[in-house]
Amino acid sequence: IGDDSNIGEAGAKALAERCKALTTLSIGNGNNIGQAGARAIAEHCTTLKALTIGNENSIGEAGAQAIAEHCRALTSLSIGGWKVVAPEPTTVIDHCKKLTVLTIGAREMKKDGTLMLAVLCKSLTSLSI
Repeated sequence: IGDDSNIGEAGAKALAERCKALTTLSIGNGNNIGQAGARAIAEHCTTLKALTIGNENSIGEAGAQAIAEHCRALTSLSIGGWKVVAPEPTTVIDHCKKLTVLTIGAREMKKDGTLMLAVLCKSLTSLSI
């Protein structure tokens, strides 16, 4: 889904409910899927192996948590505009055991977030912050 398509929560939910077999999904910047849209994607698209969510999608802590809990097949995850603080990175890394590529377009990287990534990212082959 391209940048600024502005699919919103409703569009993300509709996509998730109808495209449950997706293994790769890329949502560009400025689509405003919100926490509910991220949760719908996570709950319905559990076979995702690669997920990219651009900036200005406002997935928040609840969206990141849902992705971590439901998308356990992920090998590649990219989230733009993520405010990296405890416990979000820990949650993703703890739940997504197959994750080898993590890209965080961090708006803010706090010291505890950096330390957690350094300690917990033993399975990653690629980390971009």
